[in-house]
Amino acid sequence: MDDAPRRLIFNAEQSGDEALAIPSRDPVVRLTLASDAPETKKVPRQSKAIPAGLPDNVEQPDPFGSAIDWAFRRYDVSLNTSAEGQVFQSSLYLFNLIVALEWRPDEEYMQMLRSTFTRASDLLFDVTDGWMAFGQVVFGGPELMDCADIQIMASNRLFPRSWVAGLHIDHKYMPIRAGRGLWNDNRRGVIAWEEPEGYRTLIHEWCHYALCLTDEYLESRPVVLPEQVRRPADHLSLVQAPITSLVMPSVRSFSESIMATTEGTSELVSKQWPKLAERFPAVPPDRTDRQVLAGPRWLPAALPRFRRQGSLAGGAADPSISLPAWRELRGELAGLGVSGELKLDRCWVYVLRDAASAAEPARVIAQGTLEASSEDAAFPLLGAHDRDTVALIVERRGDRPTVLRARVAGDRPEGWGATNPTAFPEIDIVPEPADTNDSKAAIRLRVGGAANLPDQIEIFPLGYDRPVAPEWQSGTSQEGWVSKPLDVPTLDGHVLVRWGQGAEQILISSFSQGGSPPTTNPFPANPISAGSSDGGAMLFFLKGADNTSTYGHIKVITTIAHGMGGTPEGWRERGYAYGVAGNAALPVELTPTLVLYYDPVGPDEEGALADGDLRICRWIEGGWRPLPTYVPPGYRFAVTPLSRSNAGSLVAPKPQGARVEYYRVYWVPRES
Repeated sequence: MDDAPRRLIFNAEQSGDEALAIPSRDPVVRLTLASDAPETKKVPRQSKAIPAGLPDNVEQPDPFGSAIDWAFRRYDVSLNTSAEGQVFQSSLYLFNLIVALEWRPDEEYMQMLRSTFTRASDLLFDVTDGWMAFGQVVFGGPELMDCADIQIMASNRLFPRSWVAGLHIDHKYMPIRAGRGLWNDNRRGVIAWEEPEGYRTLIHEWCHYALCLTDEYLESRPVVLPEQVRRPADHLSLVQAPITSLVMPSVRSFSESIMATTEGTSELVSKQWPKLAERFPAVPPDRTDRQVLAGPRWLPAALPRFRRQGSLAGGAADPSISLPAWRELRGELAGLGVSGELKLDRCWVYVLRDAASAAEPARVIAQGTLEASSEDAAFPLLGAHDRDTVALIVERRGDRPTVLRARVAGDRPEGWGATNPTAFPEIDIVPEPADTNDSKAAIRLRVGGAANLPDQIEIFPLGYDRPVAPEWQSGTSQEGWVSKPLDVPTLDGHVLVRWGQGAEQILISSFSQGGSPPTTNPFPANPISAGSSDGGAMLFFLKGADNTSTYGHIKVITTIAHGMGGTPEGWRERGYAYGVAGNAALPVELTPTLVLYYDPVGPDEEGALADGDLRICRWIEGGWRPLPTYVPPGYRFAVTPLSRSNAGSLVAPKPQGARVEYYRVYWVPRES
């Protein structure tokens, strides 16, 4: 027998007679709360919004006390010894992070979240060179949505987003919003948040929300749009090509800053480093010429600590309910208009809870789309309960969508039936005028292209269980049916439309806000960040030359326009139609640019699409018109300037009707 010890004991202080004790590799660290530091504070908006008397389940030992209304605390750091290569700075800022979930997850998902935020805390410690980490992570259910730092929704297609300085400025507060996981177009499915692609994205958004940093992945690019090249009369003539400026995601970024890319970096190599000192005075501001610093790769302390509040503190998880695998579900849907070729990631899933038949308030819980794995695996319906309705909107190229619904019975939906609208109306959320420091605006609901109003329309703001029913202005006009102004708690959410006394026909459209109040001068590189909830449509702008004008009054709401047809013969749809609505003219001096992601070309389509081009098209007077379009080689998005000739009512000083325009990517055959 060799001389290996029979037993090993890790982290013990000394060895026993029969065991070898192996101490922790982490140093002994003492943190002393700097209670007199001016930056150690509570956050009024959280202390007002946190419900009282919630059940509490705290991880022991608990070093942070019972309060969860604090934003961050600064601790002075001291070590027993000045160990070579120690990773701590003189101070450590620890954040109190409140995470609210739209549903009550099972224990497996909760353990995944613990792993996620442990890894995210280590990454934050690394990114800030040892100055910051998460001290405490509080998990709660829907009851904490009003005060959350991060909202995790059930959808797998919710594009992560946040506002700069949302943690610090009351009128800029909006939680970081994310889905059940990080959607990945290449794999047609979600990546768990605990994977590097996931928690790196969360830290990128945290740098916006808590560290007041701005994106660094945009570039202004002068291009020659192919459609604007003037063809010479003969081969001896010079080709005259106007130069167009576009603002778009950088297609050749070499920066290692996490504000430029979330892939393969854990650094903040950025001129924005001095911004940290403005909110966190212990951090030295003179870091503008920083180079990459290897490590620190993790926080050598048992942080963050975890606790569960409210419905997640010992309460039962939601029941396990799933859509069956598509190969099985296909048989149940036979005869309901779902046949032929379709892409699973174009099948949108919603759970509808009717307050009249359930103990809980009415809700619309978006699930996102089916995934590539849904062909052979069940698709979890998060937050679904017995007797809830499941709606499925199946989008197909060149054809109107098919809308289906079923009732949850047991662990799955049953009794599928078609619930298609007779005609798909145009549904738009149009923001009203707002002041510069307003985080949101009143809205009007516009329903166009419908001879009669639907029998019931409700707006479900994201993260809230209080639907808003519009009151309609009398009469109709060329604009269709328009509601009176409505106040809603957030400009993100879903519109549920129903026809018939028994709601025999339904349709759901999701909308997303853009346009936040200004933070400070100089303004961020994209002062009016806007786009669709799925990230398929985005608007970008320059920051402005004088850094004195403010654009916080401009709000833009983007809606996925299900069922918008009108495809010309021979054209092919390459993505969703999006409605873009504004409350003021987009400033053309900031080079407004529309970016639309398009469907990848399959191997069986390459030959068929050789004699045409991808074009962003605009809906004009009842038909789609191609716009000058730039398609960066090797990237799956198309770009067009929102100029006076391309953007219509979005840039017009005084439009004739509502500021609403529709855009879509098409493959357009070349003219012979």
